[in-house]
Amino acid sequence: DKKVKYVGQYVGFANLPDTYAAFARAAEEHRDEVDDDVFDEEAELPHHDSAAQIARLRADSHLSNVSRQSSSQVERRLSRQESMRKEEQKRAEGALIEKEYLEAGNVSLNVYFAYIKGCGGLLMVLALIISMLSQQFGGVASNTWLSYWTDHPDIGKYIGLLVYVLCCLFQAVVTFFAILLTALAGQRGGRTFHSRLLNGIMRAPMAFFDTTPLGRVLNRFSKDTYTIDESLPNSMFSYMLILFTVIATILVIAVVLPWFIVALLPLGWLYIYTQNYYIPSSRQLKRLDSVLRSPIFAHFSETLDGVPTIRAFRAQDRFIFINEQRLDSNLRAYYLNVASNRWLAIRLEFVGTCAVSLTGLLAVLGRGTVAAGLGGLAISYALNVTQILNWMVRMASERETNIVSVERVKEYAEDIPREAEAIYEDHRPPPDWPQQGAIEFKNYQMRYRPGLPLVLKGINLSIRPGERVGIVGRTGAGKSSMLASLLRLVEPAGGVVEVDKIATTSIGLDDLRSKFSIIPQDPVLFTGTVRTNLDPFNERTDDELWEALERSHLSRKIREVEGGLEATVEEGGRNFSLGERQLICLARALLRKSKVLLLDEATSAVDQLTDKIIQTSIRTIFSGCTVMTIAHRIDTILDYDRIVVMDDGKIAEFDTPVNLFREDTIFRAMAESAGITDLPQGISAPTSGGGGSGVGMQSIETSFVNSAVHSSCTMNQPITQAN
Repeated sequence: DKKVKYVGQYVGFANLPDTYAAFARAAEEHRDEVDDDVFDEEAELPHHDSAAQIARLRADSHLSNVSRQSSSQVERRLSRQESMRKEEQKRAEGALIEKEYLEAGNVSLNVYFAYIKGCGGLLMVLALIISMLSQQFGGVASNTWLSYWTDHPDIGKYIGLLVYVLCCLFQAVVTFFAILLTALAGQRGGRTFHSRLLNGIMRAPMAFFDTTPLGRVLNRFSKDTYTIDESLPNSMFSYMLILFTVIATILVIAVVLPWFIVALLPLGWLYIYTQNYYIPSSRQLKRLDSVLRSPIFAHFSETLDGVPTIRAFRAQDRFIFINEQRLDSNLRAYYLNVASNRWLAIRLEFVGTCAVSLTGLLAVLGRGTVAAGLGGLAISYALNVTQILNWMVRMASERETNIVSVERVKEYAEDIPREAEAIYEDHRPPPDWPQQGAIEFKNYQMRYRPGLPLVLKGINLSIRPGERVGIVGRTGAGKSSMLASLLRLVEPAGGVVEVDKIATTSIGLDDLRSKFSIIPQDPVLFTGTVRTNLDPFNERTDDELWEALERSHLSRKIREVEGGLEATVEEGGRNFSLGERQLICLARALLRKSKVLLLDEATSAVDQLTDKIIQTSIRTIFSGCTVMTIAHRIDTILDYDRIVVMDDGKIAEFDTPVNLFREDTIFRAMAESAGITDLPQGISAPTSGGGGSGVGMQSIETSFVNSAVHSSCTMNQPITQAN
């Protein structure tokens, strides 16, 4: 109750109350199991006394600040660097995480077509082209009219101004529509690709997340999505606008000075050669920048999640060093991209200067045949050649580099594997399925990915309706795999699972998973409110929500929080304790009213009081449901109807707790290793019909507490009770 209950010295356990003795003993056992090698990490690192190695390390561009540190710190950095390189080599030999694929060469035309389709199709592109051509026509018309008006001063000033204003007004209107169409197309394209990316990730199988670092997914949802939303529409608009501007400039100069076309040929060849040399390099540097950014996101996310552990083991320097390495790798590509832009600017400035010089020379040489106004028009357009050619190549390069984001998003939206369909319209189960909750595994086999060994090897298991079944086994025996197979998180390699005579592979995943309730080992809460976490689809009334909270012993806590059901749930539910998060998951399961309840070591990480609440709820509220529980604590399933003992992906034993305890079994050995030498009083073999246990609630609760404090140590100094 958030009060100090007992105060004393930690010198023994004899006089402690039972519950607190269990806490203290569990903490002591956990501390004894900690690998001492972790604390000796510094001592086990290889030492290097060579001054030459230290000097080379100081010269490294990634560790320029090392020169300000002591030589012992330098040696430690060098040791860690070599250790990490060895670890990377070992991972590369049999890596679980696949290396991120890097495209090469030109971006496929299919990517451009996909983006055009996402932005509205060919009609939208045609409307944009017409508006931009009209914009250029208005600009050329206004400038040409000024030139004509200069050569014909007899035209009245009002008529001249009227024509010029009309040309400018026409250009302004079509420019507005061009910008509007670009914004609408870009917004539609951004929504389309984000929706497709989200759908692709949400429908990806579990094997994808096992082999893909979180940083790669975050990179596509952050940087790549931002590029599609913000940068790419502007790049495409600017590229098309500059393209039509270049065409209009060349046409105006060529009409006024025809000989300019001849001089344009070598300049055009030099320009195209420079562009073709620069764009592929810039495009590939963009790809490298995108790929090298993913490890930064992944490492930063992992560091945030593990900050307490990092600080506890004093590994801050190691993680800072790794972060610096990955930032430096990414900055290499960024620096080369900036340097390539400078390389381009020098060459394009030269081409533009040549174009201006030739135009001016031709205008002077043709002073007898070319009107002064038209000559000035040609030179004014030529003065812009340097700028528009520079922007032409830059926009072409930016278009190529930004379209890479569409390529990367399209990869995760279309090319990654997908789970089975959410719903099979022609094969949907009855609305009240499952009516009974009978589960049967028939020669079921499962592997997590192709090429890996089987984790479930020919499972045959029949669970009666309303029966409570506990699943135990050593680490890696296949306990969690059984629940994964029931939910089809992994597709079977052979055999079938039937629920009420309906094969789980014959129906859609949404129809299957929506019929089960699950309380996981790690309680998952989403950012939002208590209401959205309990009832994300807004299907229940307030009375039903409060009833579920009351039955999960959490209503008092929620009423005390400001907002009640509308109280804020922070990211990961961090404003709730672990036990409270687990009870919210229990309330969520109560609201589902499913006939099948799955518990994946749901009480392994909570305190004994929360464990007791959950176990009591399972016995009473879910008394008519089929319950499958992966047990971490053997004493929590001693009153279950039957126990499944898994060993190496097979069912080693399957019987009642009483029968398993009578003989020399694996289950009995596991119970004895947990300090349980005999079944608590009141437990008897269930009837053949299943669905109940011959256990009185009072005896179960008493035996639960007694088994939790089975053995105790002596204490030299008594514990005093706090007020």
